[in-house]
Amino acid sequence: MRKWIILSRVAHNPRVPEHKTVDAFAVLTGLEREVLQVIAEGDTIKQVGPDLHTRPKTVEAYRLRITAKLEIDNIAQLTKYAIQEGLTHPEV
Repeated sequence: MRKWIILSRVAHNPRVPEHKTVDAFAVLTGLEREVLQVIAEGDTIKQVGPDLHTRPKTVEAYRLRITAKLEIDNIAQLTKYAIQEGLTHPEV
């Protein structure tokens, strides 16, 4: 039920453009970009929580908001997006 409330609030966010290409700096908050970065770098939700001084459930809520705002379905796509936006770099 709570996930639906978060997603419905995000879906009605006027800052989110209608097209698929979304600029992370335009629609994501600083903390959302930080969560996106650490998830894209391979950290799990449980690992991210202590680093950001928050609970894993809170991090999961941020992940849900990020995926809704960016219209991205999975972690692999989030990682690709973060690399394209310069939030992280692929390891060589």
